[in-house]
Amino acid sequence: MRVLPVNINRNTNPSHKANNRWVTDKLGNKLYMTSTVFFRDDVIWEDLIKYLCERYKNVPKVNFVNYACSNGMETLSFAMSFLMYAPEEFKKFTPIIAKDINEDNILMAKQGVYKRYIDAFLRMQRITNKKCQKYLDVALCPNDDRLLSVSPKKILTDNIIYKQGDIFEDIENIPKYNTFLTCRNFWQYISFERKSELAKRLSKRLNPSSIIMLGECDVVEGRADLHLELNGFKRCPCGMTCKNILYSKG
Repeated sequence: MRVLPVNINRNTNPSHKANNRWVTDKLGNKLYMTSTVFFRDDVIWEDLIKYLCERYKNVPKVNFVNYACSNGMETLSFAMSFLMYAPEEFKKFTPIIAKDINEDNILMAKQGVYKRYIDAFLRMQRITNKKCQKYLDVALCPNDDRLLSVSPKKILTDNIIYKQGDIFEDIENIPKYNTFLTCRNFWQYISFERKSELAKRLSKRLNPSSIIMLGECDVVEGRADLHLELNGFKRCPCGMTCKNILYSKG
């Protein structure tokens, strides 16, 4: 999930009510608004899938856990990328366990109905080499012909389990071995102390066979990379400076 500074006058690409939504702390104080898209630009999707398949080529099962999944678009992007670039390897990465701290996001992810401007869908078509409709049902919205209604097909939904969850509360339940853990695009919104705590607990929990994936914002704004490196993690050789940001202790 990507989170952007709040700007109530900002026009954003609509999805459904889980997007462009206030997120608050436990006291009700407004923190930020959510925003997410399919196939985010800070990932080179084909390179990522090829790297994961090579790294885990001798492993029969990989635990794929996606935290801060928001409304599910990034989780679906991962699943579609596997099906496009390594369909024969996808099964051992499933089911993808996708979690978000907000129950509304999980409800919307389970419903799986996304409204996208046509130009946003055309961007998806370019990224996927026009394979989107192999994995997504697409229709014009009856009340606004600028928008498309996009829904994942069974080949995607059968391989994803959505749950409400907070990574700080869940760490002891994350599998230690052969885990691909995505916890992206929220580090810049938590305090220095919480970043330090999270990095230390992840280091204590995860075996060197596991990988953590960050987002560009986590590094550029949140400096999550420094917290991980101070706790024994090293950058994996996959992607450019701010693309495919993977860390492990092995």
